[in-house]
Amino acid sequence: RTGGWGRRRRGRSKALRSLHKAGLEKAEEGELREKQFEYELAVKEEVVEQLHRLVAEKDEMVRGMREEMSQREERYRRAVEEMRQEFKEKIEMVKAERSEKVNGLNARLEEEKSNVQTC
Repeated sequence: RTGGWGRRRRGRSKALRSLHKAGLEKAEEGELREKQFEYELAVKEEVVEQLHRLVAEKDEMVRGMREEMSQREERYRRAVEEMRQEFKEKIEMVKAERSEKVNGLNARLEEEKSNVQTC
């Protein structure tokens, strides 16, 4: 047979050719599906990596905040301790001043008593 668009291949009927073509299409479809799967897997892996990076950044932030908080707590504790110490010192000073006053008043009272007794 000559002429026409259909090229006759020896050994294969038209039905076999169409089956073969369908098989190739199936194979191509399978490759496409595999490539699609690989692409989706790569995308998911990238998302997981980004999430890991985000988690690491957040962990670092939290660590920094905790450190800052512990430093604040330490400064606060020191300030409170200093204030307590100052307060104790002031109390001791007031006690000393009062006892001096009381001793002075007692001494004057004794002096007055002795003056009264001598009179």
